[in-house]
Amino acid sequence: CRPDLLVFDEPTTALDVTTQIEVLAAIRDVVQRFQTAAIYITHDLAVVAQMADRIMVLRNGHLVEEGESRELLENPREEYTQRLLAVRGHHKQSAAKTGDASALLRVENVSATYGGKRGPLVLEDINLEIQRGRTVAIVGESGSGKSTLARVITGLLPPIAGRTFYGSEELPPALA
Repeated sequence: CRPDLLVFDEPTTALDVTTQIEVLAAIRDVVQRFQTAAIYITHDLAVVAQMADRIMVLRNGHLVEEGESRELLENPREEYTQRLLAVRGHHKQSAAKTGDASALLRVENVSATYGGKRGPLVLEDINLEIQRGRTVAIVGESGSGKSTLARVITGLLPPIAGRTFYGSEELPPALA
């Protein structure tokens, strides 16, 4: 129907990375091919960097900063915008330190399958540490093992190798 304006409100939030890329490419194609204007509402600055010509940063219903995408992402003027960018991966400090005895959760050399030791390997030799008050994102497309790792950590799936610790206490795996 070739509208003059499209409004997208978080259209790729629940999609895995591969599907998200395809959807974003389709949106870009429609906007360019039909010279359609688009408003892309999102919290995802990685998507913004790919999609937007301009960015408007809002906070509490007020415009904080506005500018050309590249300029705003590389040289944000306002403190709030700078903080948003720091949270989204431009921060200098690592979110997950290794070798720190104060780790809240530690996963050591975890491997897992579905179907016991004879099943297909879903996770292989995974190591992870998370300190109290920090966030670690586990990112990957569908089938990459994110949910399987969560199941092992929570004890819902026994690993075929490796251990999980909460503080200094080893967590028992689920009963097979």
